[in-house]
Amino acid sequence: MKLSRPLTHAVILATSVVVGGVHFADSGAPVEHHFTPISANAQSSDGASIGMGREATIIKPLQIPTSAMFSHGVLHYTVILGDTVARIAQRQGIPEEAVRWSNLASLSRAGSEPAIGSQLLLPPVAGIAMVAQPGDTITGLANRYHVDAIAILDFNRLRLTADVAAPAGLELVVPAGRGPDLAPAAQQSRPAASFRSHGSTVLGWGSRVPVAAGNRFAFGNCTYYVYNRRPVTWQGDAWAWYGNAQAMRYATGQSARPGAIMVTWESGYGHVAYVESVNADGSWIVSEMNYVAFNMVDRRLIRPGGVPLIGFIY
Repeated sequence: MKLSRPLTHAVILATSVVVGGVHFADSGAPVEHHFTPISANAQSSDGASIGMGREATIIKPLQIPTSAMFSHGVLHYTVILGDTVARIAQRQGIPEEAVRWSNLASLSRAGSEPAIGSQLLLPPVAGIAMVAQPGDTITGLANRYHVDAIAILDFNRLRLTADVAAPAGLELVVPAGRGPDLAPAAQQSRPAASFRSHGSTVLGWGSRVPVAAGNRFAFGNCTYYVYNRRPVTWQGDAWAWYGNAQAMRYATGQSARPGAIMVTWESGYGHVAYVESVNADGSWIVSEMNYVAFNMVDRRLIRPGGVPLIGFIY
C-alpha cells in the first residue's frame, strides 16, 4: 500500500521527535554550550603568543634558549702570553687550586706558572679535570678526591659501575673534588752538593748519557739526567716527583729496586737519582747529576738511613 506524500512526511517527523526524545531522556536536561573564540594573536600566561592549529588545538611556540649551554666535559686550554694561573682561573670562573690540581704535573708548586704554549686541562666547575689511568675506578677516584662516586657518574653522564675500571684515557670531571696539598713556593736554588749526605759515598764521576727525546728539564740538573735514563710523564722540581708519580698511578715505596727513581730532600728543590743496583746488605748504588758538581754525573753508594729519603718511584 502506498502512502500519500503528506502522510510520509508526517511519519518521518514523528520518528525524529521520538528519537530526539530518547536522546534527551538519556542525557538529562539539555545543556547550553558557549564557545569563546580565541584570537590568533592571543597571549599565554607567560606573555608568549599562541595560535590555533588543526581542530582548534592551541599551539604554543617552542622557547629556544639564548644563553650558552652548560658544559659537563673537560676543557682544553692553550696558554698564551700573559696568562697566569690566577687569570686563567678568573676567566673560567673556578678556583686557582682547580687549575693546579687538574695540571699537577707542572703546577704542583704554589706560585708556579704555566709555560706559554703548554696545554692545560680545566674543569668547567670548581673541581678537578683528569684523564683516567689504567685500573682507575670511579670509587677509587671518589676516595682520592674526597667526593661521592655518584656525583662523578652523574656529572659525567656515565653508565658505568662504580667499582669497575673506567676506560683508560677517558677524560673526567670530578665536581667539587679536592687534590693534594700544594707544595710551598720555590726556595732560592742551591746546588745539591751543599746538602751532601754523610751516609753515602761517591764512587766515581764523569760519565755522560745521550739526551732522551722530549727532555724539557733544565740542562745539567738531576732531573735532566734521570729523564735521560728513564723518561717520565710529568714536569716539576725533584722533590715533587714522588707526589706527581702517585697522582699518575705509578707504583711507589720506601725500598730501593734496580731501575727505580730515588727522590730525596738533598737540596732546596729536592734531588732525584737512578738506582743502578741493590746490594745484599740493603745498600744501593745510584747514578745522578749535579750532586758532585753541575752537569757532572757520579755514582754513589747509599746505606739505609743515609739520605733524607722521600721515596722510590718504580
